[in-house]
Amino acid sequence: MRTAKHLAVLGLLGLLLPACGRWPGHPARAGYQLRGQLSGFRPGSQVYLSAYDSVRGEVQLDSARLRPSGRFTLRGQLPQPDFYALEGTMADAADQLPEPIASVPLANGQQLRLRNSAALQQTGQTVTEVTGSPDAYWWQLFVGCYQFAEVNNSYGEVTVWDAGERATPRCAALALRRYLAWFAAPQAQRPRLPRQAGPARQGPGRFSFVAAQLATLVLPEPQWHPLADSVGRLADQYLPAARATRQLRLWLQPVRRTAVGQPAPAVVLPDSAGRLHRLADWRGQYVLLALWQPDYERPDNGAFAQIRTLHAQFGSRGLRCVNIAEGGTRPEWLWTLRQAALPGLSLLDAQPGGQSEIYRSYVNYARLQEQPVLVLIGPDGRILARGLQGWALGQKIAEYIPLD
Repeated sequence: MRTAKHLAVLGLLGLLLPACGRWPGHPARAGYQLRGQLSGFRPGSQVYLSAYDSVRGEVQLDSARLRPSGRFTLRGQLPQPDFYALEGTMADAADQLPEPIASVPLANGQQLRLRNSAALQQTGQTVTEVTGSPDAYWWQLFVGCYQFAEVNNSYGEVTVWDAGERATPRCAALALRRYLAWFAAPQAQRPRLPRQAGPARQGPGRFSFVAAQLATLVLPEPQWHPLADSVGRLADQYLPAARATRQLRLWLQPVRRTAVGQPAPAVVLPDSAGRLHRLADWRGQYVLLALWQPDYERPDNGAFAQIRTLHAQFGSRGLRCVNIAEGGTRPEWLWTLRQAALPGLSLLDAQPGGQSEIYRSYVNYARLQEQPVLVLIGPDGRILARGLQGWALGQKIAEYIPLD
């Protein structure tokens, strides 16, 4: 932590130096520096750092052009310690659409280094290394737990984890536990980190690390749900007053309400003819809820084929399929229904995606898992399974509705 003398010197320098890159409403202070080298972008391509503002949306902070060597340097002021998006636009590209490069934990006063090269390829994914701070060091350990591959099964295309579905959450949970325990420990008792981790800040971590890493995970939901819950408990234990922990509690409230064994939240929604239907009307039946987004899903989605297969197998034996479209427009919804030929009852929750209570309850906040989200509800109205896909979901339904 800076001493009063250091702060006085920085304040004097702030009066003398131009306020380039300063976030509106914040006084001048020592800024950050992010040096990097990228492959896959032409020289002259623009890279920039951006943040999300609740009022203005995405705000571009600082930008630079790639030199012929692929190197760049970003400097400027940050509104607060947090994760910032590093994005790039390809030089001479017709569409000039931004391409995400990395999520960078960054604070004023830090000097970080970033590398993204052909030597860092894993399963077709470009791995971006960020070094220069303890937050970046722990972030790399956490991201290193994940590799994925796409496979097909009899129910359609499903994304699964190449490293093993059981090993991956354990690896991530261990990285989180070590990170939180390290920042919560007194400065003198912290284990020494490698030199590339950079100087340590005193006090608990101020980054939204816990929340941001959950937003970056791409896990099948049966893994995400217990991992999110365990992360929330770790954050409450080690960083109870952190901003990220408070935010995480709000996110986890609806998710915990729809854990397996909990009563399913009420559903009262209209069908295409405007008639209202209630989840309580199907008490005594097994119900498969499928939550999807008309503006996101294509009619040829493999998960839609999976719903048709499950209905063909179990529909005549007592399984009720209920499809709930979240957000989107009514024409988009009706068009997808016709093209996808979804079986069972189809309902529309017309609130914008992510704002519906049903959506917040059943779909994790970052829309991470496969779509549609599938929830199996028992005759007593309690949740039997959620987020399962493909063969695993068919096996779970067969436990309650035998095919023999």
